[in-house]
Amino acid sequence: NVCQMASSRTPVANRPLAGARSTPELKFGISSTFSSPASRSPATSTTKLTPRPQSSSSSSKKETVDQVAKRHFKFFRSPRDEFRDWVLFDNAGVSQCLERVSDAVKAYLDFTNVQLGATSTISQRSGQNVQQGVAAVCKLINAKSKEEVCLGPSTTQLLLNLSWSLEDLFQKDDEIIVTNVDHEANIGCWRQLAKRKQLVVKEWKLRRDTLQLDTEDLTRLLSPRTRLVCVTHCSNVLGTINPIKKIANMVHAVPGAMIVVDGAAFAPHRRVDVQDLDIDFYALSFYKVYGPHVSVLWGKRENFIKCSGINHCFIETDDIPRKLQPGNVNPELTASLVGVYDYFVDLGRNFSTDAGMAEGAVLDTAFTEISAHEERLSQRMLAYLTSNSDITLFGASDASSAMRVPTFSFVVRGFDSEALVSHIDSFKLACRSGDFDAPRLVAALGVAQDGDLVDRLGGGGNGVVRVSMVHYNSLDDVDRLVTVLREHCLPQVYRAVAEGAPVDLMFSSFFEELGIRIAGGIKRLDQGRYQIGKEVVFLTIQRNDLQIRVGGGYEKFRTWVLAHGKKFGFSMIETGGVKVGVVK
Repeated sequence: NVCQMASSRTPVANRPLAGARSTPELKFGISSTFSSPASRSPATSTTKLTPRPQSSSSSSKKETVDQVAKRHFKFFRSPRDEFRDWVLFDNAGVSQCLERVSDAVKAYLDFTNVQLGATSTISQRSGQNVQQGVAAVCKLINAKSKEEVCLGPSTTQLLLNLSWSLEDLFQKDDEIIVTNVDHEANIGCWRQLAKRKQLVVKEWKLRRDTLQLDTEDLTRLLSPRTRLVCVTHCSNVLGTINPIKKIANMVHAVPGAMIVVDGAAFAPHRRVDVQDLDIDFYALSFYKVYGPHVSVLWGKRENFIKCSGINHCFIETDDIPRKLQPGNVNPELTASLVGVYDYFVDLGRNFSTDAGMAEGAVLDTAFTEISAHEERLSQRMLAYLTSNSDITLFGASDASSAMRVPTFSFVVRGFDSEALVSHIDSFKLACRSGDFDAPRLVAALGVAQDGDLVDRLGGGGNGVVRVSMVHYNSLDDVDRLVTVLREHCLPQVYRAVAEGAPVDLMFSSFFEELGIRIAGGIKRLDQGRYQIGKEVVFLTIQRNDLQIRVGGGYEKFRTWVLAHGKKFGFSMIETGGVKVGVVK
């Protein structure tokens, strides 16, 4: 059993699989450090983490998780000026790839890129590298065997494939339960299946008061006709963690019912143990877990056996997972997954003083450190988001690592989310706006996806703003974002208008708030007429929608800004219900 290797101290990439054909060791074989031949060994190859020394000295300062992690991603030491000083806050979409992983992909393509399954030494070595990648996945998620691990290009594609392969198990009027919280990957394919097979679809909706899925609502939806429940382990928008083990127990209380879990938003933050969860199917994407663009669908062996094959006709029913992997796996990406597993093991050993600790316990240590660090990030971010009345946060305000991961979605009163994110980008802070392929959830939140609409909150055109962090983010990163939000993005000046501040005072303080210093200052000439530097501008303020207008029309103000703004150091940003000039 390729997954029963945890007791061995030998790195997974350096030992052959059980039953594998014995082949000579090749210099260009992929190892846990992914070394190239000595003649071309790069000086920048990944440095192995070393266990924290056992010392009682209080003078030695313990490294934080983000400091340790950053050493293993090339992005954070990029020699290119265009990438320097950026802070990455869109990690829920894609994480950075470990250096050892990208090195492994290159090593495979450079030295073992041959057809799998041949008798040659190189082909045999290539096959071993691929199977060691599969074995690493098994160990990472605690699968029983490689037969339970099906690889593919994305979680979306793997769940779609699963819906096709399960089709013959359903009868007319059987019931499928989906949520309005999940990524569309775990909704759309099941709704399509229901249409093909004339099944009944029930929707498990989040509660508007808590913005969570409540298991009491699931109880009311379950029935003797329930055959499948599809739910996310963690929302890619809200950051909320769902109690999957409890949900699985409820589902399995219905004879014949199965549960499909989308773990793509959970796996970068917490350890996945499919046996402990006792689910039927679990999918995740390694391009969100510090690896390459490849994903895995885990399924209990007995469930995969029941699935209809979607591969070639000559592949037997019990040939799993091959019958569910049309075109086979991507070999170079699969081989590189050893690097993801080894990274977490190394990270755990870095924070452990027990050199003899078993690898399973080491993984637990790694994710314990990650979750504790991420909880501190959440505390810092939530402290700001929940203290500002112009910000509406969607999701738990509790920073507990048991409740959420550091993914935060919000809207700002009066601001179009896409324009706001674009403005934040100018400070080298990369976050994102939209619905993140969860349009049913964003609609349920009452946030307008059409930029011409403004929801009940007075903001949120173009979806929500999402800030998503992982363990290589730091508290300094959070502070930098909070400073930009507080000092450059929020409509503090407009609150002053609503409270009745004099227009001339408001307009002067508006420019001061943006850090604009204008030669000659701003002078009020008469009602509605101002001199900004050497230019005379006509201004009126509408308190209801808080728009600045010039000469009775916004277009005149916009034209003036575009024509003369550079003279005074500001340019135009259009943000939903508020249209303002901002500093570059």
